[in-house]
Amino acid sequence: MIMRRTSTAFLISVGCGTAYIYVLSEIFGRLLVPNPINQWLIEKLARTGHETEYRLAIYTHDFLIYLIIAFPVAFALSRLPPKYSWKYLFAALGTSLALQYWPLVWEPSRLLSLAEHWQFYVGLAMSTFALPIAYAAISMLGKTEGIAAAEVTPSA
Repeated sequence: MIMRRTSTAFLISVGCGTAYIYVLSEIFGRLLVPNPINQWLIEKLARTGHETEYRLAIYTHDFLIYLIIAFPVAFALSRLPPKYSWKYLFAALGTSLALQYWPLVWEPSRLLSLAEHWQFYVGLAMSTFALPIAYAAISMLGKTEGIAAAEVTPSA
């Protein structure tokens, strides 16, 4: 019975990782390209010669989007039994990274070409760390809520 529950939890975590990367792909591919925030940043920073400030602002914006999308996934993963198990997070994260970067495996020349640019590493770091940061925040909040509830409960 425990083996079946664990297998189901891993399948759910793989599904969460798939949903996470699908939602991110849809948001970044369709919604954020004509985004007014991006247009404003381009007009105010990139076209006026403030390339570093533009990059910093756009990467901060993108990382916040990653975190916003990561929180529901992290919440779902934190509810899998046993609660707050990091192995489900790593299953979801591995799935999302594999789905996001699988075309590069089949075309090593593209990977080598991307690896020459520092922006690739920033994007890789954002996609690698957003979900664990959201999961850690939810885990800490959940554990402190349990501690607070234990302190409020009167002892018999």
